Amino acid sequence: MLPMKKGALIFDLYGTLMQVTTRMHQYAILCRFLENGLEESEKPEVKKEFKRVFLTCGTSTDIVTSLIDAKPNFPSKVIDRLSTLNEGVKRTTQHLVEKEVQSVAPFDDLGKCLKLLSEHYDLILVSNLATPFKEPFLSRGYGESFKACIFSCDVGMVKPDVNIFKEALKHCDEYPNGKIMVVGDKMHTDGRGAEALNLHYFKSHGHQTFVREFTQFMLP
Repeated sequence: MLPMKKGALIFDLYGTLMQVTTRMHQYAILCRFLENGLEESEKPEVKKEFKRVFLTCGTSTDIVTSLIDAKPNFPSKVIDRLSTLNEGVKRTTQHLVEKEVQSVAPFDDLGKCLKLLSEHYDLILVSNLATPFKEPFLSRGYGESFKACIFSCDVGMVKPDVNIFKEALKHCDEYPNGKIMVVGDKMHTDGRGAEALNLHYFKSHGHQTFVREFTQFMLP
């Protein structure tokens, strides 16, 4: 029987392990297009629903198709506009997504650091992301260092929902809460989730050197 490791680390992905280096703002552009003609009072709820759908919309890498198939809770004017999007808008939106995905880069020494950390800790990934943004992480083989990878687009839950963190805890239930740490760059998602379950929280500074510095801190 293998000896128990020191504990478990629940990592965020973007801003913690990897970063998007070129922001194309495709979601904001599409949302503004769909909001056109709405009352100002209606726009905040549309934005909120728009973000929820994209982070929980399943397996399609075509974001417009995903949005339509998800049957979002939009005002009828937005639903009508969405259903009549022309092919040019769809192609442009998808092109912007692809450009942003192509710009994703790992933080310094990510592969080596994950391998080192996984020898001493069980690693779990919990990330809010749309389906296309899984590929830069999985295609590089980083998932092999993790005991489980939980993506909002697959499980239909978004941080800071405590239930997505409970999914992560199913993979490290042999450890007391005091030996489990959430590592992420956003207090309002990662930090709140950790606080709700009485877990430790370590905030990423979001810079290129974070993973290397964190590994040196955890494995002095």
